[in-house]
Amino acid sequence: MNENSFITGQELLNAIETQTTSSDGRFQLRDFVSPLIDYCLDGNYSARIGMVYGLRSTGKTVGMLQAIEELMKRGHLVAYGQYSYDSTAMSEVNEQILSLVRSGYKFFFIDEASYLSGFLNQSASWADTFMPVNKIKIVISGTDSFLLNAAQITSLFHRFVQFSSNWNSFSEFKRITGKSFAEYKRIGGIFTDESMPRFIRSAIVDNLIHTLEHCLEDANRQTVYTSRLFGIGPDIIYKAVISILKCTADDAIVRHFVSKSAQKNISDLGSALANLSNRQKRDIKERVAEAIEPYRDFTPIRHPQEVIEALLEFLTEIGCLSTFHIGANEYGSNDAYAFAHNALMNYSINETKNGILQTSGIDKTEFTLSVEQAAEGAINENIVLAHIIHATENYHDAKSFKYQDIKQREIDAVLIDRESKSACLIEVKSKSRISPGSVFSDEARHLFDAEVMKQLGFDQDYTIARIIAYNGSETVVVSENQDLLLVNIEQLAENAHRLGAFIVEVCNRAPYVWVGAAKEK
Repeated sequence: MNENSFITGQELLNAIETQTTSSDGRFQLRDFVSPLIDYCLDGNYSARIGMVYGLRSTGKTVGMLQAIEELMKRGHLVAYGQYSYDSTAMSEVNEQILSLVRSGYKFFFIDEASYLSGFLNQSASWADTFMPVNKIKIVISGTDSFLLNAAQITSLFHRFVQFSSNWNSFSEFKRITGKSFAEYKRIGGIFTDESMPRFIRSAIVDNLIHTLEHCLEDANRQTVYTSRLFGIGPDIIYKAVISILKCTADDAIVRHFVSKSAQKNISDLGSALANLSNRQKRDIKERVAEAIEPYRDFTPIRHPQEVIEALLEFLTEIGCLSTFHIGANEYGSNDAYAFAHNALMNYSINETKNGILQTSGIDKTEFTLSVEQAAEGAINENIVLAHIIHATENYHDAKSFKYQDIKQREIDAVLIDRESKSACLIEVKSKSRISPGSVFSDEARHLFDAEVMKQLGFDQDYTIARIIAYNGSETVVVSENQDLLLVNIEQLAENAHRLGAFIVEVCNRAPYVWVGAAKEK
């Protein structure tokens, strides 16, 4: 396929065939492809370009080509261009677009648009002029997703419709790959065979450096990131990124095993942790200190705290991490982070786990199983919470968060719809057996705690589904007027996008177990 110019017709079809086929056959469509096709055909040519957004190796190019193929099957004239770094100017691409418009082409897909010289300053013309004047659709994407993010808040502000490739639910992963939940936990979200350290360097660190260079050298723009990060070496950025990813691993991995954080020479992390409790800050410092101790190498940097804060924001903006609410209700602060890609999460958590097991005093056989279980728990909790957060998008008035109060009582995922007075409370347990006789006083105690229910604002009018997600089989446990659903983690993840219907189905098909004073109906 020719780079730095558009291809059309049979040449484009040949490229699609090559890039969307493996030895197992044609790739299945990602979930974002259908909405992308709908956008292309909606007849609205106002100033809104399409933007396929995500990290490298998350399926952006394949998804764009699949959308193109469908448009061509329907008889539309489509052009596709892929550009190499800094070798083509926006003016050249604009000339190519106008030439193809005169030949009747209406749909233009521009891959690696962020590599075009002048992109950040001139891309607004595509939305403001090219699309409405010529009645065409333009869809862009790029490996440097951070530069696309910079465009979203500058030249393309209110001028784009985003289609994200970052989120890959288990139901989608299973559909497009045919692989198991165990594989989803290990590699979900990133479609590459390269090692995670290499991927982090190329897809994340280089992503940042290219964006900083483009902003300063090509666009002549200063941003909050150029002022804090430009000029810092890639090795230091890499080490800091690794440490932040490890910090995001659940504190359950280390909180019972590390007790001497006061002896660690580690600098304050600044406003990025401003809303966290002292316990949470201490745990994060413990994890960083035990895992990598990167701040020794930060001493030459003038403002190390600002570097960490900027990198944390960067990782959130490009979709490596997502923020979620944590508190006693849905109005808590965005002070916690979850992984968007299981491949990165699995790597970060296992690196942290391995670091813990090598620590003096912890590298004993009797600790190994507990640390392994804590790591597994962190992965499972992140997956369930991420699915519930995304499921919230299907409910207009719903909010989701992780419950935590001043007494350190926690509920792993809470979904509330105040309008309909309904809620779902979920605890995640990485075990395969739960005793119905003790579950109400043990694993599920916070789900029925009267004080917790009061904190959440629940009254007798609320309909509340309470779920323990674990590695066992479906069961409904009944005690007096209390119902508890024991649900397999894999099944919950696969059906989170249709949570209400799934709960009804479990209640209808699962065996019931009555405990205490409850009587079988």
